[in-house]
Amino acid sequence: MIAPVPSVRVSVSSSFLTWSLVSYLRRTFASRAWAAQERAQVIEALDQFLDDQVTPLLSSVALPSTLVGAGGTPVFLSRILKETDDLDAAKLETLSWLLPDVQSLTDRLWMMSLERRQSLAGLPADRADVILFGAAIYEAVMMRCGFHELRPTMRGVRYGSLLS
Repeated sequence: MIAPVPSVRVSVSSSFLTWSLVSYLRRTFASRAWAAQERAQVIEALDQFLDDQVTPLLSSVALPSTLVGAGGTPVFLSRILKETDDLDAAKLETLSWLLPDVQSLTDRLWMMSLERRQSLAGLPADRADVILFGAAIYEAVMMRCGFHELRPTMRGVRYGSLLS
């Protein structure tokens, strides 16, 4: 069954909001060697952004328990969790990660040095800096919106709305 139009708008907007958030966080925390101590500042910035920009949009929308994540971050998180650089779309779309999985990986990533993240299987070295923000965003959105599960996809953002 196809989800109602408001869910499609939320899905499309969430992709833009994720990109906007990463851009904002990258500018705000300009260092390429973010430390675990900066995580509290990132979480505070995320909470403020979600309170101001996202929560008002979603207050009247019934959300499912599963978040379908399109784009680089959920793909890279899945590759890191599976410890592989090679994860095709068919295999990727059979995976799902519970909120504690996402939280645990986010914690691990924030504790690693940039050099350690650059050497992780599944993560391109040039994404080792921004994966912290992407992981923090998915964790915050899942917690704030009540999503219990993250399903990654290499398809477009409309794919998630078609699953419901």
